[in-house]
Amino acid sequence: MLDRNARRVAAGRVLLGGEPFRVLRLGERGAAVLDSLLSRESTGQGAPDTLSPAEQGLVSRLVEAGLLHPVPTPDPCSGSRILVVVPVRHPPPSLAHLVETLRRDDLAVCLVDDGSDDGGAATRRFAERTGATPIVRAESGGPAAARNAARPLVAGHDLVAFLDADVVLAPDGGGDQLDWLWRCVGHFCDEEVALVAPRVSSSVPGMAARAAGRLGAYEATESPLDLGPDAGLVGVGRRLSYVPAAALVARREALEQVGWFDESLRYGEDVDLVRRIGEGGWRCRYEPAALVGHPARQGPLAFVRQRFGYGSSAAALERRHPGTVAPFAAPPVMAAAACAALCAVAAGPRTRRAGALASLAAGAYVVRRLSAALGAAGCPDPRSLAVRLTARSVVANAGGLLTAFRRAWWPLTLPLWLVPRVRRRLALLALCSVVAGHGGRLWAGGPARGGGMGGGGPAGCSEGLAEAIAHVGIGAADDLAYSAGVWWGCARERSIRALYPRLGRIRPTRTVPRGG
Repeated sequence: MLDRNARRVAAGRVLLGGEPFRVLRLGERGAAVLDSLLSRESTGQGAPDTLSPAEQGLVSRLVEAGLLHPVPTPDPCSGSRILVVVPVRHPPPSLAHLVETLRRDDLAVCLVDDGSDDGGAATRRFAERTGATPIVRAESGGPAAARNAARPLVAGHDLVAFLDADVVLAPDGGGDQLDWLWRCVGHFCDEEVALVAPRVSSSVPGMAARAAGRLGAYEATESPLDLGPDAGLVGVGRRLSYVPAAALVARREALEQVGWFDESLRYGEDVDLVRRIGEGGWRCRYEPAALVGHPARQGPLAFVRQRFGYGSSAAALERRHPGTVAPFAAPPVMAAAACAALCAVAAGPRTRRAGALASLAAGAYVVRRLSAALGAAGCPDPRSLAVRLTARSVVANAGGLLTAFRRAWWPLTLPLWLVPRVRRRLALLALCSVVAGHGGRLWAGGPARGGGMGGGGPAGCSEGLAEAIAHVGIGAADDLAYSAGVWWGCARERSIRALYPRLGRIRPTRTVPRGG
């Protein structure tokens, strides 16, 4: 299927989009092949059995560019031998159902107890009752070490699936509870794919949320585990830079090549794994049609601790993979346009005029280059299209800049709060950033949760307003906790490189063709 953000113009002969953004002109035969593939996808026929080498090369290039996504047919009879690894510490009540569901299809399951207080007794009981293989660690080493403990058992298996102990399969109770797994496994017919992750949601119908009230509602729309409804490749320079290890399926060969998880990382071990797999020339994919549930954190303390932990991994990841975890990344011209646009909105009168002129000048430069490329590709009315694309990019980069200040850089502004004239503008900018950043997600996620911002008269309006205020307040706490984690991690690593912006584009790692 075509990527949701991609566009076809000039009678389908020109493709716009991808990661990074590109203008791609198709020949007559290439456009016909793409039309055939998309028409088959819309009718459910799937791809044709045979493609010529040239057609295969076109499809591979479009997939690598992020313009086209494969839609594999779920196939539980693919012949792949799968080992499911479940790290456990203090087994939750839902673990029994999880393991029984996995064992129902005769999957090999390994339960790794990571230093539970009972010495692993409960984990052993679960394993004996379900036929799973138990591994008990005397001391807790974190999720990476627990997953790696199953490494001696992978011989004879093609794929390794990792599941957190509190993951819920098919929470609505309908259909095949392992449908998510078969959808992920379908991607491994591509020999270049090393890792596939399903969508992990805390708001799936039928699943009892562990966090109730406002915190549960916030997690339903802004959980860092839920990467949204759009499929895509995962890695540096792409829209999806990571996938959570709460649920993922990996090729054993790729895991052995990169050395499994880095046990020195308490948080961010999944981000590091995706980076190393990409550097090894493999593809990682995100498949939102495969869905599992994961309960939200219980209580404010657990919520803040989680966000702090995520932020604390940034400096360690930056040391291992320089330039890949920047709070803000954009080409220099677009970064300048976004910065100037913010100055035009939030600064004083003189700076506002200068910022507006600078933003217009940078935008005009981009429009000129982009319209030339669009015109050369045969796009109708290239200047108008270039203006719309550039304006959209400037707005998006300005939002990214605000997010960076809100989530990582805000301590750098503390000296400015001592200046009376600046203090008021900073407070207004901070408020607008938090409201736009978190309120926008609440508004977008409202209908999906059944009712949005409330309704049905004054009582509904009051309830919707209270929900919005609580959501923005929790979002501010989220930002503060994450930022505190980033700075603490920088102090621990004795490096502030995780705070550096990246003024330039890191091109996605090119996949090394495998299998001839």
